Formats: sequence, C-alpha cells, structure tokens
Amino acid sequence: MSSLIDSMLSQLKGAPVSQIAQQLGIDAATAQKAIASALPLIVGALSHHAQQPGGVGALLQSLLQGKAGQGTGSQTQGGLVDSLGGMLGGVLGSLTGGSQGQSSSSSGGSGLGSLIGAALGGGAQSNAGAILGQLFGGAQSHAQEGLGKATGLGAEKARQLLQILTPFALSHVAQHAQTNNLDSGGLTAALGQAQNAKQNQGGSADDLLSTILGRI
Repeated sequence: MSSLIDSMLSQLKGAPVSQIAQQLGIDAATAQKAIASALPLIVGALSHHAQQPGGVGALLQSLLQGKAGQGTGSQTQGGLVDSLGGMLGGVLGSLTGGSQGQSSSSSGGSGLGSLIGAALGGGAQSNAGAILGQLFGGAQSHAQEGLGKATGLGAEKARQLLQILTPFALSHVAQHAQTNNLDSGGLTAALGQAQNAKQNQGGSADDLLSTILGRI
C-alpha cells in the first residue's frame, strides 16, 4: 500500500511540478527532487503534532472542518486532483503577490488547528506562512536551511517551496481522512506510516527530519 507521501508525489507530477519550478526559477527535475525531500518534512511535522496529548483530535477536527468548508465538490479522483490543483494555484498566486513573511510560532494545538481550518476553508493564500510557522515552530529556520542545503535551493527558495506544499499536503491528508473515514487512531497511524516509510530509507533526508522533529 502506498503511503500518503507517495500519493502526494503522484498527484504533483506533470503540470503542478512545472508550475512550482517556474515559481522558484528552477528546472522541473530539480523541483521534483526538492518536492520529494520537502513532503516528508511536512508529513513528519504533522505526525509529530498528532502524537502530542490531545493533538490528533484537534488536528483531525480541523482538517475535516476545513475540508468541509471548501464545498461539496466531486469526490472522484479527477475532482480531487482539480481541487488540490486549485489550492496549489492559489498559493502560487499568493507568493507571486509577495505575502511571504515568516510567522512567529506560538505554542498549543489550538493555534495550529485554527490556521489549518482557515487554510483548508479558503485562507491558504494569506495563511501559508503562518501555517508553516505553527507547523515547525522553533525548527522552522532549521527546516528551511536544511532543506535548502540538501536540495541546493538555498534557504529562501526552500521556504517558498514549503509554503507552497504545506496547504496542499494538509488538503491531501484531510481528503484521505474523509475518504477512508479515519478516526483519531487511524489518522495517527496513517501519518506515522508515511513518516516511518521515509525514515526507514535512511540518508540525509532522514537525518534532517529526525533533527527537526527533535526541535519542534
């Protein structure tokens, strides 16, 4: 069974990767490799929050409430791709508009939950930076710098990539939870499976993720 990360990578192939590459000013092959390195960081951070006391319940509620706020569009594979593609396009547009400031982090699941709900309910453009800050907390700078070094993007472009991908990943996780009728335990297991699958591969990406999770 493919993991959440594999599923995300599959849906980002083709035109979405080209869009991201154009936004970052890099070629598509470099963008694809960078995305493959960035998504495990995002999913790993989500898994970390889900494992905190009371975290998974708040996370699941926020994901599903935010997803419901997007409307009652088609749940077919094509409809899902269109929905996620629309969110990706919206975030790309917001970055072009220049709202890229890094939000200071705040503690507590309620802050992260409210930002997730806002993003999935249509506020992804204005909240991408804030979500990133809440997701990685005090490890955000390290995540950006580490990802930038590992991929050759540099910290600034790595930050932009994480801002682009985080709302997309949240929407994908919400859709997965909704489609599979996951409860709190199911969501924790799905996130943990995706995180462990990538960490078991070893290498520099595993080292970066482990370091970041230790700082959140």
